[in-house]
Amino acid sequence: MAHKNINARQAEVRRMLDEGIPVVGEVRRDIARRYGASTGAVYADVLSITQPKSLNGGSVHVTPKVRARIFARDKNVCQYCDDKNAKNYDVEHVLPAAQGGCAKDYNLVVACHSCNMLKMKRAMLPRNLHAITTDNPEWRQRILDDFQAKRKAGAQKRLDSPEKLSTNITAKHRQMLETYCEVKQVSTAEAVRTAIELLFKTVKGKRTAGQEEPKSND
Repeated sequence: MAHKNINARQAEVRRMLDEGIPVVGEVRRDIARRYGASTGAVYADVLSITQPKSLNGGSVHVTPKVRARIFARDKNVCQYCDDKNAKNYDVEHVLPAAQGGCAKDYNLVVACHSCNMLKMKRAMLPRNLHAITTDNPEWRQRILDDFQAKRKAGAQKRLDSPEKLSTNITAKHRQMLETYCEVKQVSTAEAVRTAIELLFKTVKGKRTAGQEEPKSND
């Protein structure tokens, strides 16, 4: 179900902005806690008030009528994890409002609170992306480009933190890693970085091979 107090939350955000109170940091987190929403939802409220137009010129604000239509279309099911029994559901922007995402049907899906929060840290695509963007292929491509950029940024962040990754491996793999480092005379960070880069190349190679045209039997 959608947050029943969304109107009260948006009224509170508007009140603070009218009084000159910046809705950032702890203030934003406090509003999110009090109204049972994500900080991203509160940020979207701020944008809908201060920057009411999206990249395509439409509003970023989800009206009650649009919200009801999206819930009916998605059958009250989270489009990220397919959960039908989550505690809280909301209608969220696939391309975030913070990046100019509009409040149009082709950029809105039902999401459970957990996925809504997780999407702030991880690149995610809704299961019904193709269906909702059938008549808007340009917008679908914009979403896919944003997804790829976030995934690449996340991969680079992991490459830049190999020491952290090396603390999460099993004892057996740690022994293998230590042996490799001793033989090759390299640091743990360098070994982990090399392993990750090789893994990425392998995965990319398999994907490329899978996209090749099948040979004809004629």
